[in-house]
Amino acid sequence: RNTGYAPIYSNRPVYVKMLDGTTNAELAYWWTGADPRSWLPNGSTYTTNVSLTVPTSVPATTSAKLALWIPDEDTD
Repeated sequence: RNTGYAPIYSNRPVYVKMLDGTTNAELAYWWTGADPRSWLPNGSTYTTNVSLTVPTSVPATTSAKLALWIPDEDTD
């Protein structure tokens, strides 16, 4: 849900990140293929379907959470 003040104008990649539920360390991430430029700041909800395969390096007992990551191209 975009509840900000302006739409996204640049074409940015949208990822789902899996974070360790205790330390917030990144465990894995997946590109969604979504285009956030259509996510207008009017409080509407947008849905993107993504199939995620958890890497075998992540123990089954890990407490995890998912986060949305829309990185900026600026590296500064």
